[in-house]
Amino acid sequence: MCMPIIRVAKNTLMKKVLSIAFFAIAVSGIMSSSCGKGGGGGDPEPQAEQNLVITTTPANGTVSPAAAQESFTVSIRVDSQMPSQGVKIEVSAAPESGGASFFTQTLTPVTAATSTVTITGTPVQQSCIATIKVSSIAKPSNTATSSYRYSRK
Repeated sequence: MCMPIIRVAKNTLMKKVLSIAFFAIAVSGIMSSSCGKGGGGGDPEPQAEQNLVITTTPANGTVSPAAAQESFTVSIRVDSQMPSQGVKIEVSAAPESGGASFFTQTLTPVTAATSTVTITGTPVQQSCIATIKVSSIAKPSNTATSSYRYSRK
C-alpha cells in the first residue's frame, strides 16, 4: 500500500519542478528579448562633428598695409560643415608690442557660414594683431584660429 502513495508524490513533485523550470525559461527569454539593442525607435547616434575650418579676410598670417581709417573689417567664413548648434566667434585686437586688447567682440550662436566684424578703436601708428577664434558651441574643444597684422596711419 505504501508504494502507490510514494509514486503519486514523485509524479506531483516532478510536474511542479518541470512547471517551474518551463516558467523560468519563458520569463528569461522574454526579458532578454526586451532588453536587447536595436529594433529602432530610439534616438539615432549623433554623427561625429567635423573639425572646424575657417577662412578670414584679411587672410591668416598676412600683414595689411597701413590705412587711414579708424575701423577695420574682418570677414570670417566657416568652410567646414557648420556644427548643429552653431559656433561662437571671438575677435580681439591688441597692439603688437603687447598690452591689453583695445577691441573684443563675441558673436554667439552663429549659424551662418559667413560673418563680418568691424574692429574699432585702433590706435594711430601702431602695428596691431587681430585674432579670430571660432569654437563649436556643442564641442568647445573644436576650435579654429586665425590672426593677421594691420595698422592705422
